Amino acid sequence: MWYPSAFEVTTEGVRAFGRATRCWHTPWESLGVPPQDTPVPATLLAAPMLHAVAALVAASISSPNMSRILHAGQSYRYEGHLLIGERIDIGARITDHAQRGGADFFTVESGAVVDGETRILGTSQIVYLGDAVDGPVLDEALVENVMLFGTGPLTQQLT
Repeated sequence: MWYPSAFEVTTEGVRAFGRATRCWHTPWESLGVPPQDTPVPATLLAAPMLHAVAALVAASISSPNMSRILHAGQSYRYEGHLLIGERIDIGARITDHAQRGGADFFTVESGAVVDGETRILGTSQIVYLGDAVDGPVLDEALVENVMLFGTGPLTQQLT
């Protein structure tokens, strides 16, 4: 799935994201226009890239019920810095799909590309519970990465 010109890095977008995340190197407290060489927070594209992943997974499931999709984990590798004024193409592709215990397990790679140059590579693990009534039987490697509201990896001590 490919989204050309899916995102534009704007000065106000960088300032708003910096304000929301309290990014230390973004002049979010200033009322002036941030300079063109303002460092762009590396995580600015996490949401648009995850949107592409979710759209691809939903298109790969017959009769998807979005409430049955579990985002099990993600990682990003930054190949280059984003710059204010750039237009970003975002793409996603499924690299692995398996079915176990009534659930679909997807590994999806996503990328943020500027003028043919890859700047960010992402890998997401998505579980679609599908027909699983009591939840899927998850292998330990995946369970270790699953994050649900109020929980963490198996090694985390709960109080």
